[in-house]
Amino acid sequence: LQETYGVIVYHEQVMRTIAAMTGYDLTYADHIRRHLDRDDLLPGFERDVLARAEDRGIDRAVAKQTWDAVAQFASFGFCKAHAAAFAVPTYRSSWLKTHYPAHFISGLLTHDPGMYPRRLILEDARQHGIPILPLDVNASEPDYVVEAVGTEGSVGPAPALLGRPFGSPRRRSGATLPPSSDSTSAPTYGIRLALQEVRGISDSEIRSILQGRAERPFTSVGDFLRRTVVAKPVVEALAHAGAFDSMPDAKNRRAHLFEAITTATEREGEQLTLGTEIGTLPPTHVFKDYTDAEVVRAELEVLGLDATRHIVSFFEGTLADLGVTRTKDLAKQRGGTKVMVAGVKVASQTPAIRSGQRIIFLTLDDATGPVEVTVFESVQPKVARTVFHSYALAVWGELRRTGVNGVSIIAEEVWDLTALHRARERGELREAMGRRAEPSAPARRLWHSSGGSAG
Repeated sequence: LQETYGVIVYHEQVMRTIAAMTGYDLTYADHIRRHLDRDDLLPGFERDVLARAEDRGIDRAVAKQTWDAVAQFASFGFCKAHAAAFAVPTYRSSWLKTHYPAHFISGLLTHDPGMYPRRLILEDARQHGIPILPLDVNASEPDYVVEAVGTEGSVGPAPALLGRPFGSPRRRSGATLPPSSDSTSAPTYGIRLALQEVRGISDSEIRSILQGRAERPFTSVGDFLRRTVVAKPVVEALAHAGAFDSMPDAKNRRAHLFEAITTATEREGEQLTLGTEIGTLPPTHVFKDYTDAEVVRAELEVLGLDATRHIVSFFEGTLADLGVTRTKDLAKQRGGTKVMVAGVKVASQTPAIRSGQRIIFLTLDDATGPVEVTVFESVQPKVARTVFHSYALAVWGELRRTGVNGVSIIAEEVWDLTALHRARERGELREAMGRRAEPSAPARRLWHSSGGSAG
C-alpha cells in the first residue's frame, strides 16, 4: 500500500493483501474480492482469513483490523488500469486546455463528450476569454473550428466577435509551451460556431453550402438560395440565427429573414431563374434590427446555444433583488449557510439510490460557473413540477461543503426564474415567491438528455 499511502484503493491491492495474509494464490484472492458484497458469504470469508493469518504468525488484532479495511474498501475500490485509463486523458486534457484552450474546447464542442451540454462548454470558453465567432455561411464549417482573429499586442478593432480577446497562457515551471507563446505576435484564436448545430440541417445541405462558397462567397440571401440546395425552412433558420449578417448587401438580420421567407427558390441554371427578386424587397430601413433579447432567443431556437451573451444576463436585476449568491462566490460561504442561487438548468439526474429514495440532482449555470443542487424526496411534492418543467430556476437552500472549494446546495424552495422575472416587472415579486407559478416553457430545451438524466 506504499504508493497509496497505506490506503486500500485498487482491486489489485485487495487481492494482494488477502494473498499476503492467507497464502492463497491471486486467483482465489480475487474470488474473495469479487464476493465481498455477499452478506451470506462474508462471515465465512472472515473466519477463514483470520484463521489462516494466525497460522502464518500474524497477530489476530492486526489481522482483524486489516480484514475490516479490506471488506470496507472493496465496495468502493476500482482496478488500477481503470484509474490509469482516467488519469492519462485527464492529464492530456489539462495540458491541452492550458496551452491550446481554443483548440481543446472546439474539440469538446464538436464531439460533445460527457453529461454537460454544449452551451455550458461554450460558456467555459467565454470564461477563459476565448472569442466566440458567429455562425456565417461563408466561414462556418460543419464542425467547430478555431480561427486566428488577431495577434497579441496588435492595435485596432478585431473582427466581429461574440466574446473578448484571449491572451496566451502563462509559462509554468518545467512546462513545454508552444513556440508562439514566447512571441508578442502570437495569434489570438476564436471558436467559430458550427453548421452542424443548425436545427434541421442535413449533411447534404452542409455539403451544398461548402461547394457553393468554394466557387465564390455568397453575397446575399438570394444568391445563397440560387446556388445551394438548402431547404427553405433551413435558410430561414440560418437568417434568423445571423448566418447572413456578414453579407456585403448591408441588410440587417430582419431584412435577411424577410428575404429568406419571400424569395423564390429557383436554382441557378434552372429555366425560371430571373435574378430580380431582390429588387422587389422593401427598403432596408423598413426593418428594425433584432434587439439583444431577440438575438439570443434566435440562437436558442436555431442552435440551442446562447452564443452572443449568457441568457442569465437578462435576469441580472431579478437576481440582485432576490439576493442571489453567484457560483464564483459560493466557495467563500460557510457550510450550513442559507443561500439563494439561480441559473439555467443544464443537467438533471435521478439515479437509483440504495435507500430507495428518489433524489434529484441538478446543475445550474449562472454565467460565473455551474452549481450543484440536490432536491431530496421530502421537498419534491411542492417543487418537482417546477424542477422538471422550467429551464431557469431560483433555489433557496442550505450550502454544504464538499471539499476545499467544492459546494452543493440542498434545496428547500425552488421557483421558476422566468416567472419571478415577469412578476418583478409587474412589481409583484414578493407575491410571486409566495405562490406556485406555472413553469415557463423554453424556446428550445437547454439541458442535456442522456441515460439516467431526467432532462
